[in-house]
Amino acid sequence: MTPPAAARVTLRTTDGVDLDADVHESAEATPRAGVVLSHPHPHHGGTRHHPLLVDIATLAVASHMVAIRHEFRSGPADTIVERADVAAAVSELRRRHPDLPVVCVGYSFGALVALGTVGGTVAIDAVVAIAPPLRPDSSLPVAPGGPPIHLIVPRHDQFCPPSLIDGIRAGGVTIDIVEGADHFLAGHIATVASLVIAAVDRLLGDADVI
Repeated sequence: MTPPAAARVTLRTTDGVDLDADVHESAEATPRAGVVLSHPHPHHGGTRHHPLLVDIATLAVASHMVAIRHEFRSGPADTIVERADVAAAVSELRRRHPDLPVVCVGYSFGALVALGTVGGTVAIDAVVAIAPPLRPDSSLPVAPGGPPIHLIVPRHDQFCPPSLIDGIRAGGVTIDIVEGADHFLAGHIATVASLVIAAVDRLLGDADVI
């Protein structure tokens, strides 16, 4: 599938950092949701151009959604300051389409940052966390009335296997296991992209916003 055309934009965070981003949307269909796509660890080669994010953006537009792939700032990469980067992307989507539900989708490091946006200054409607490198003492940001969370976990993830997820998964959190895959998802990009779109549809349907 050919990636949709993207509009290059510059995001400005609330603490004054400029970030490159690409916005994908169809000129032929009215969008029904927006997805913010956050990449793996920037100190280990992660960028908004990761093939998984491109594939998700492509499927999102085909499914009548707007997608924005953003960069993270340079710096310590501690998953905390970068929450402002995700918030800037959410704000850009809401500026363009104020009435759309917005789902934060992150992969690896980006998944941790996406989870960290729950309860922040910018409201989101759901989170899809792909291969989140959680620790045994981690907790998930689940609260009554809060945005639903879906995890996509590789069966052989080197950093956070399903057995660890089972130990910390909170009530109401849903999960897909990607059989045969490890953390880096080689050979499973298309499968995971499809799982993300299905999860977005399901989460927003459950939230009764589309």
